[in-house]
Amino acid sequence: MFTRYFRKKDPLSKAQNVEWVEMSGKEYYQFVTDPTNAGRHFVDMGDVVLEATENEMREYISEKNHNYYLQAQEEGWITLSFYSVVDQNGCSGEEVAVDETQDVEEEAIAIIEHKALRDALLRLDTTDQQMIYDLYLAVNRKTERDLADKCGLSQVAIHKQKKKILDNLKFLVIKLQKSQQ
Repeated sequence: MFTRYFRKKDPLSKAQNVEWVEMSGKEYYQFVTDPTNAGRHFVDMGDVVLEATENEMREYISEKNHNYYLQAQEEGWITLSFYSVVDQNGCSGEEVAVDETQDVEEEAIAIIEHKALRDALLRLDTTDQQMIYDLYLAVNRKTERDLADKCGLSQVAIHKQKKKILDNLKFLVIKLQKSQQ
């Protein structure tokens, strides 16, 4: 197999309008050693050598060096499937590998608490649900003073009502959590 050499007919042409001129190895050598072609760059891809911009040449070399680096890092390593390893109890690697980033127990408790809270909120009357929504869940949450102005009550009255609702919610959540366990 022999190497093919290509240069751009017009080095300033845009990528979509490039016309290529094929050269022999001797013509290529003469072309690159000619001082008038000093600013022209070529990428050697093994069986083809193409003229490229300086940036394209740098990117190609960088990518090639990166690939060499990755190959060097892989030497001495092998890829092994979790399924191919079986311990003395007959468990595969996937079954015995521990993911320390997950706490299954904590996630299960959070799910139970979330469900209990959602169920408890649904058991509140609509006025209490609206207050909790306005104070805690709305995108544009309201302050106690905002709700007091809206309802024509004092801020202290809204605070007492909120505390009563939260105590009731806490009681309902605990009751629902116990029933789910």
